[in-house]
Amino acid sequence: MSAHPFTIIYIAGYGRSGSTLLDALLSQTPAHFGAGELRTLFREAANAGVCSCGDSVAKCEVWGEVLRIVLGRSASTHDAFTATSLAALTLRCESADPRPSDKRTYATVWRHTIGAIVDVTGCSAIIDSSKTPRTAIFRPSLLANECRFPTGLIHLTRDPRAVIWSVGKGSARVARTERPRFSRSRGCRAIAGWYGANLAVEFAALRRPRLPTLTLRYEDLTTDPHKALDTISSFIGINLQPVSARLNKGDPIPPGHGLAGNWQRTVGYEHIIPDRRWEERLPSLDRLIALASWPLAHRYGYSLRSADDPISSSDVPVRSRYET
Repeated sequence: MSAHPFTIIYIAGYGRSGSTLLDALLSQTPAHFGAGELRTLFREAANAGVCSCGDSVAKCEVWGEVLRIVLGRSASTHDAFTATSLAALTLRCESADPRPSDKRTYATVWRHTIGAIVDVTGCSAIIDSSKTPRTAIFRPSLLANECRFPTGLIHLTRDPRAVIWSVGKGSARVARTERPRFSRSRGCRAIAGWYGANLAVEFAALRRPRLPTLTLRYEDLTTDPHKALDTISSFIGINLQPVSARLNKGDPIPPGHGLAGNWQRTVGYEHIIPDRRWEERLPSLDRLIALASWPLAHRYGYSLRSADDPISSSDVPVRSRYET
């Protein structure tokens, strides 16, 4: 489909870890199309969702055309798919081990969908920031092994204490009011979700054939985005210096045509500033809850012993796994 080493650059990990920001940064080159949480395409279409460009998904100049191609093709082959039925199929296959017939249909549908996105946008690769929640735990493997797309994983991690803080702020509306609502159950759910999503990435990366995987921390991305972009550039084989130059000039990152994601996607980015408010404001109880994540947190370079900075990136090298 293209000379790009990857057709899919999949941003994996738990939510609240900077995936929307990373998606927006990587989509600032002609080679890449930032799709946002691509797994939600058919669900958003069925539920009158809105693209980050401001139009409804069905009327968006990109997604409207992609849906017309995909659903029109299904009609011509007498499959009679609808956005609702394809949303259900996607959820069924990505959240559990699907039946062989569902897996074959899934592969056909998503091959057509990815092909339509490439045709409509003219891109060489698609940024899919669907992450690895419970409802999409098998998506990276399905795209790589069933749909046969060259897929590279960027495993984005974040200090679990910061994740509890972010989850504690609640929805996008509540987050913008800066009135976090903490509770013991919310902290426990956040850590369970963080642990499960990151283990899912480890699982996907180790399944055979292994997926090329780069592990990157939110803290490194937001503190030194230029260095992070250099690291990603080496991994994906595409020069990202133009993106660094854009940041140096202070040019804003526009919203693009992303699906779902956090509220920042709809307004773009003016500056990249790490959210470190948790260091002073996170309740002691949530700091204790975060200790349950220690085995994986330590693996990713977080000590959890205090509110100090994470272990410096010079102490914990970025991990990359690549097997041809």
